Amino acid sequence: MVEYIGTARLRELVSRIGAGRFIEELSGEIEADYRRWDEFEKSARLASHSPVGVIELMPTSDGRLYSFKYVNGHPKNTAKGLLT
Repeated sequence: MVEYIGTARLRELVSRIGAGRFIEELSGEIEADYRRWDEFEKSARLASHSPVGVIELMPTSDGRLYSFKYVNGHPKNTAKGLLT
């Protein structure tokens, strides 16, 4: 099953449990993952460049769960009033 956690789900969660509890629990999860850093398979950033920008994926897995960070940068977008 692929689970996507987007802004709508985060907004609902923060509204339900409160911002303080959300930050406290999230920081606990982040700390726990850093403490087992060596258990994660990490690879270098994968980048796809084009004349208008770049798309990057940063995957990781602990053998049970898989995740990635997706980043894109399109510097000319700001001239059109868009985010980079």
